[in-house]
Amino acid sequence: MSLLVITRFNADPAHADEVPARHADLVSATRSAVGGPIEARLGRVDERQWVGVWRWESAEQLAAARKVAPGSPAATAAFALVDDHPTAEEIQLVDEH
Repeated sequence: MSLLVITRFNADPAHADEVPARHADLVSATRSAVGGPIEARLGRVDERQWVGVWRWESAEQLAAARKVAPGSPAATAAFALVDDHPTAEEIQLVDEH
């Protein structure tokens, strides 16, 4: 059963061009380290608020990422742009079409 992790965070509008690039670097680094996520999207809600949606193949793959990503250079660079404490929701997908 796959999982979605939805992360919400705020960033200074002055960094709007940097946020997607650092998100892409974080996705690439995470995939290199643990083989996932199988899908990653970044959306902008308004001038300050962003939402990252990452789909994982399994809870084990997500757990592996949570062991290696925090403190990694890519994560440190990405979260350096965040103005607040990000929130994350973990959702088990029960119906995938």
